[in-house]
Amino acid sequence: MSDQYKNKLTIHQIRHSAAHLTAAAVLRLYPETKLAIGPTIDEGFYYDLLTKEPIKEADIEIIEKEAQKLIGQNIDFVRSEANIETAKKLLSDQPFKLEIVDELAEKGKTSVSFYTSGDFVDLCEGPHVDNSSQIKGFKLLSIAGAYWRGDEKNQMLTRIYGTAFHTDKELEDYLELKEQAKLRDHRVISQKLELFDLTTDIGLGLPIWLPNGATVRRLLDNLVFDLEVKNGYQHVYTPTLGNIDLYKTSGHYPHYADTMFPEIKVEKETYLLRPMNCPSHIAVYNHKPRSYRDLPLKLSEAGQVHRYEKSGELTGLSRVREFTINDSHIFTSEDTLKLEIQKTLDQIIQFLEIVGLTPDSFELALHDKNDKKYIKDEEMWEKAENVLREVLQERNVKFREEVGGAAFYGPKIDVFAKDVLGREFAISTSQVDYHMPKAFDLNFINSQGQKERPVIIHRAIIGSFERFFAFLIEHYAGAFPFFLSPIQFQIIPISEKFSSYADEVARTLSEQHYRVNIATSDQTMGESIRNATESKIPFMIILGQKEEEARLVSVRSREGAQSNLVKLDVFLETLFNK
Repeated sequence: MSDQYKNKLTIHQIRHSAAHLTAAAVLRLYPETKLAIGPTIDEGFYYDLLTKEPIKEADIEIIEKEAQKLIGQNIDFVRSEANIETAKKLLSDQPFKLEIVDELAEKGKTSVSFYTSGDFVDLCEGPHVDNSSQIKGFKLLSIAGAYWRGDEKNQMLTRIYGTAFHTDKELEDYLELKEQAKLRDHRVISQKLELFDLTTDIGLGLPIWLPNGATVRRLLDNLVFDLEVKNGYQHVYTPTLGNIDLYKTSGHYPHYADTMFPEIKVEKETYLLRPMNCPSHIAVYNHKPRSYRDLPLKLSEAGQVHRYEKSGELTGLSRVREFTINDSHIFTSEDTLKLEIQKTLDQIIQFLEIVGLTPDSFELALHDKNDKKYIKDEEMWEKAENVLREVLQERNVKFREEVGGAAFYGPKIDVFAKDVLGREFAISTSQVDYHMPKAFDLNFINSQGQKERPVIIHRAIIGSFERFFAFLIEHYAGAFPFFLSPIQFQIIPISEKFSSYADEVARTLSEQHYRVNIATSDQTMGESIRNATESKIPFMIILGQKEEEARLVSVRSREGAQSNLVKLDVFLETLFNK
């Protein structure tokens, strides 16, 4: 395939077409199958369906072989249209498809489109490849359960996950990456390093930060805190509960009603577990009259929020029901808006560099004029989007624009970083908000003595601690940089008679604020070294008779490098001069 044609044929077309042929294969093997939907996703596609006989993991290989046969038959994908009545007749034995047609009819559609590939016909808007021979790098990956429409009240369906690429080589690279990713799965690593737990005793999606993980979280929190203090931020604490009227005014309710926990009735008031921190910080701004001398007012909080995520969508720390956002809100005048946005990006990049990351890409998330979820104020959107675009252009960085990626109240710049496997993650964000200052009637007295409306910049350096920690665990495979390691030194006396010297060395390090652990005496030296290495502890200090008599230490790194009989202070000095 030529590069020119490869660029013309989108990955979406390839994967969408592969999803159709997967469904066609299932129908051949299970003729009574009822089809639901088969969209593309970031790494491939899935198809939801209902079969009379349950599909098991072992059946995936059989379905894949059947789909591969179809791909090899050079089947054309042909588009056609039918009016609503005809469509219903064609889909009379497909209840899920009929439900979709009824919804389209309610929205005013008079006709729908179908795609035919061989003897398989599916309700679909497309687009697709022209011929199945254009589908390369095809593989089915796994199966899972999924409720129809994502609603637990609906029927449970079987979801078949798969992927496809422009070339077979891209599939090989992807599968190799998946294998490497398995070894770095933050849930697996956490069990070994005792970082966090997700016990159902407390509840689904409610993580417990174990001592080691809590140490890393505290270090990250302190790092962000110190950076913010140096840049003029003030820190607040606000309640995790809020009156429902607060979120109605902000617009979060009803925009986020489906992902909020149920209302809490207390006497004559109705409360919500907050889904966002913004309204709480607006209350801080509004607690007294403001003047231009107060601006920019930079408020920050490690604020706990709650979202009702479906149980099937919960994933380790990456997707939870309770999480903490490093949330800041900058109240500024329009005159200094662009400068303050620039400053937020400077802080984000500075933080990423400290933790060993670099910004890989920038995305300007814009609103979609045709999407009803967005605040209807085109003048506001144009002004907000233009100022963010100008900031990125003036920084002379490459960025992409994503229509429909904005928050319902304003556009944003998302900063992405890549992990060591090349996977891209949205780490940080900076948003412009003209809506909430208007909704809450915020103002300040300007230098001319007149009332003026501030603008709010919503800024999160690391988004949620949970999701960022999951990213860090996988990026470093649990081998955190020295300054972030929960335990920095494991002291290993080669026998119990050197425990007093081990205590002395531990005390010396602790007094210098290093995080130290002493190996238990019931382990051999070899076991202690192996356990410390597997626990990703940066350095092991091994103490025996020679070390005690000379008042020296022998140090072994988790990578296996050895420094024998050195002064502890000299080793520390060497460590930080590298």
